[in-house]
Amino acid sequence: MITIDQILAIKSDAEFEATALELFRFQAERCKPYSEYISLLGINPAEVCSVEDIPFLPIELFKTHDVYSL
Repeated sequence: MITIDQILAIKSDAEFEATALELFRFQAERCKPYSEYISLLGINPAEVCSVEDIPFLPIELFKTHDVYSL
């Protein structure tokens, strides 16, 4: 898992992209509401290759679900 120190040490766009994709895959695997949401969208986390392709979780889900990662 990525630490806060690693996030704060990002120095390039490439490092940011790699870190964002790693965090996305972590959340996709360990956050049940997010996992279910992207599954309904037909998105395979392993196939997401850029930050622009990471789906945002609709704000409504935060009102109706406990959103956290295990």
